[in-house]
Formats: sequence, C-alpha cells, structure tokens
Amino acid sequence: MNNQQINGYRFNSFFKGVAMNDSVRLIMVGGFLGAGKTTLLWEAARLLSQRGEMVGLITNDQAPGLVDTTFLSWTGSRVEEVAGSCFCCNFEGMIEAVQKLRNDGAGIILAEPVGSCTDLVATIIRPVLQLHPWIELKELSVMADPGRLAEILDPVENGMLHRDAAYILRLQLQEADRIVIGKSDSLSDSDIKAIRERLTGEFPDTALSILSSFSGNGLHQWLADVLTGPGPMKGQRPDSQTPGMDVDYDRYAQGEAVLGWLNAVVTLHHEKTGKTAISEIESHSDCHESSFKLLVENFMSEMKSLLKDPVPLEIGHLKTCVTWKKGMILSNLTALDREPDFRCREFPQNLSLMEETDIKANPEDIKVNGTACATADGLENESASLTINARVQTDPDTLARIVERAIEKAVQASAMRGEIVSFTSLKPGRPCPTHRYGV
Repeated sequence: MNNQQINGYRFNSFFKGVAMNDSVRLIMVGGFLGAGKTTLLWEAARLLSQRGEMVGLITNDQAPGLVDTTFLSWTGSRVEEVAGSCFCCNFEGMIEAVQKLRNDGAGIILAEPVGSCTDLVATIIRPVLQLHPWIELKELSVMADPGRLAEILDPVENGMLHRDAAYILRLQLQEADRIVIGKSDSLSDSDIKAIRERLTGEFPDTALSILSSFSGNGLHQWLADVLTGPGPMKGQRPDSQTPGMDVDYDRYAQGEAVLGWLNAVVTLHHEKTGKTAISEIESHSDCHESSFKLLVENFMSEMKSLLKDPVPLEIGHLKTCVTWKKGMILSNLTALDREPDFRCREFPQNLSLMEETDIKANPEDIKVNGTACATADGLENESASLTINARVQTDPDTLARIVERAIEKAVQASAMRGEIVSFTSLKPGRPCPTHRYGV
C-alpha cells in the first residue's frame, strides 16, 4: 500500500488541497457508549496524517474531563472538546469547534457525538446542510458493538441493558447512512455472516462496514467509502417536506437518565517518597511492568466487584487513562460480564500534525482540563494523572461512592497516594436540541 492508493481508491486526488479553500470535510461517527468510536477516530486520524492531511478531532460529553480528549490529543492532531451537553443541544458550540479547527488548517475533521445521543439527522445533519454550506458533510457512520446487537434488535424485559437505553441504540442504527460494526477480530466468520444478514435485513437502505480498528482490517475501506461517498443521504433534503425520524423524546430522555455519568481526574504520588509517581517509574520502558499498569488493573477489578454486589449495575462504558511523561495506559470495560482491555502507548516522538512552535511556545503543550499529558522535551513538574469516565446504570450519588471507593483501594494497593483534582457525577438532563429540521 502506498500514499496514492488504498484498496483500489486513489486518495491523492481528494486528500490534497482541502485545507486551501474555505470548506472543510466533516466526518461524524455516532454510536452508543463502548462501541469503539474513539479508537476508530484515532486510527483514522493516524492514517490520514500519514498521507499529509491536516486532521482535526472533536469530542463531546455531558461534562469535561474526557479520556477521549486526552487519548486523541496524543495523535498530534488538533482536538476540540464540546463539554456540558451533546452536539444537538449545543449546536453553536459544535460549529465553533469546527471553525477553530478549520482556522488552524484542518482539512478533514472527525467528530464523535455523546454516546447516548440520537436524532442526529434532524438536529445536526440537516441544520449543517442548510445553515453552514462551507462544511462538506460526509455520510453519517454509526458504530455498534457486536456484543450489544442482540439487546438492540431483540430487547427483552430482563436484559442487562435498560430497554429505554436499547431504544436509543435502535434509533442510532435506524438513522445511520452507514452502520459500522467494530471489533471484527473478536468475531468468527459465521458470526460476521450472521451479523451481515441480520443488519441488511433490518436496515436494507443502509450501508454496512465490518472492521477492526486494532488490526486495521476493513478500516481503509471504510475511510475510502466515507470520503468518496455521496454524503449524508438521509439528510439531503433539510426541508419540511422530508419527514424526520419518529423519536419519542420522553423515552429518549429516560434512556439517557437511567445512566449515571461520572468524570474524574486524579493526580498520582508515590506513597513512600511523596514524589509524583512519574519520577519513580519513568525509567521503565515497558509500561506493562510499571506500577501504573498495576494501579489500572486494581481499579478495574475493584469497580467490577463493587458494581456486581449487592445488585448488578450494568456498565455503559468505563474508561480510564493514566498519562505520564513517557506514555499512557488506557483501559476500557463495556459490559459487566466482560473483562477490561488494556493498551499502552509511548508518547509519540513525531507529532506530524502539531507545529513545532506550539510545543516551544507552551511548555505544558498537550493539556486537557488543566492536566498536563506530556511534551516532546519533557516536563520537570509534570504529575502522573489518572482520568476516569464511568457510565453506569445507577444514580449519580451511588456511582460517585463506588468510584471513590475503587480509587481509594486501587491507589493503596499500588503503593501510591491519589489526589482528586476534579470529580463530577451527574444524570443527563432532557435533550433540548437547538434545531430540529424536517419533523
């Protein structure tokens, strides 16, 4: 594979020159919590940057302090975070983020709405098409976790995922131009065949991609299809004559409200010396051998134990990210009956999309909500930082107590001391879109 051609598509003809005019290409990737959206965006940004494209990314959540923003910042791409509400309820905030990234030179922008957000065609796609023609929207991709499909397509009364949350997932698939099934490396050939048959039967007018962001299988094809495709077909006529999707906003609001949302940032210190934990382990080249890996494992283990007893509380998504001078450790858990996965990344030495002047001008370089992640030259006063995002079927107060207890036990078992620098738990309010076209 070279820079000119991927899976039969010649990329140079449409990758080059995009940022030289006033337009910008916007790829929206929706889907429920834990579907794999952020990993897909990471790999897509990496692939585009390898071809010389300036890439921007937009993350979105009900509160600041996102693991996604920290993680994606390490691509070297520009990252904007729209926090406090979903894109649809803060439409102007999303447009402002697109404008900032375009002004910084981005030619392609990858955006990830809140995982519990739906009705995107009426509240985002059509308003953008009508109000902001300088944004070249590509087709709406919606990711789905293959392990959740049965709960979405055949919901049951006593299922682990609340029926109103499953209702949101169903709507997300219904409005997609392209359904993207991730984690294909965990599926057998027969699984893939069954998924393909079921989805094409349920959604015959919707394109389907099955891929693995980890192995790269199917990733290039998805990106080529999106960039060369006709755009958001289900939002092409943003007028009153085109009926929108029938959405029960009461049930939609309940589907979001059954989840408690929590974002926290913890600064880590070594218990014995009082030094920041980074100074104790920065000589470890293999992050699997570091005490950070142990801390993350302990935290995930404590969370699973506390969420199972006395009554199982299903997980929408549980993410953690430990960042220090030389790397990061990410962990994800997407259901209570699964095991968490762990990924380690060294700090990228070649920030191909970050201007050198930016690193020198700001000694804290990549910074997320006041927490320094790393710089190319290193930071003398940098602290190791643990970021936690938890979305669980319980009330915010219960979730807060569980997370606080898990933090306490994990840092103690890892011979560290944790200082909570930000902690937010909430229940999402009723969605109130800025615009809703075609309904």
